Amino acid sequence: MYTAPRLHSIETLQPGKIFLGTAYNPIQVRANDLNYYVTKVQATPSDETVIREYLGGHFLKFWNLPVPDFAIIDINPAHIPDGLHRRLTAYEFSRPAFGSSFIPDATYVMDAEAMAGAYQVRQTEADTELIHLALFDLWLANNDRNWNNYNLLYRFPPNTGFIPIDHERLFDHGSPGDPLTLQTDNESLSATPVFQSFVGQQRIRSYCRDEASKQTFTENVASCQHELPRIIAEMPPEWSRLCPDLIDRCAQTIFDQAWLDKVWRQHLVQLAASASQS
Repeated sequence: MYTAPRLHSIETLQPGKIFLGTAYNPIQVRANDLNYYVTKVQATPSDETVIREYLGGHFLKFWNLPVPDFAIIDINPAHIPDGLHRRLTAYEFSRPAFGSSFIPDATYVMDAEAMAGAYQVRQTEADTELIHLALFDLWLANNDRNWNNYNLLYRFPPNTGFIPIDHERLFDHGSPGDPLTLQTDNESLSATPVFQSFVGQQRIRSYCRDEASKQTFTENVASCQHELPRIIAEMPPEWSRLCPDLIDRCAQTIFDQAWLDKVWRQHLVQLAASASQS
């Protein structure tokens, strides 16, 4: 069971450590545990990006998917230099931020895609993790992990593996608990070349025939629902007050049986389409 620690910055923020070219321009922050975090700050007081990241990180851990550890980060005003960057001028640095552990021995999948040989190094359970991640994205309406933007890191040997990152667009990029729409095939990880390279037709057929596959999905979702009250209780009040009645609202959306049935059917359709392209 994971609890996100509450940490604070210990060094001045550096303009060269801003991840420009992304939607939320996260910045690398060194915290008092002496680790570095890729940190997202609320763009406005009502920005729910940090909440989507926080919930997504917890849910991924309940699904046993290799999301980086994460923390709630308080940034010391003394560590914010004048003129840090024009894109961050109006950001809410006085409010708690979301930090995802920086992984130095990994690269963005988009950056490494030309290194096709690296992706052919099969590691134990890599195909299963990619299948489960595609289902996770479908369940939480994450349409931002696809052929155009993998939002995956690839860690090279000896710790080979794919690492999911950037979950600010969960829940259809809306408020957690809002009504959701099903992902299209083109919005799915399962439609990408990387997925099709790692997950072959035989593996997909085996997964779809195995009754334990759907049971695992049901159990993973049940774990998230069971732990949601604790997750919310550990959330900074500056965040939780943005999403009142979150438990009840999620019960009517992501935990609703009709939604789960739709998700599973669409998952099988997407996998069948992927198998036909493998």
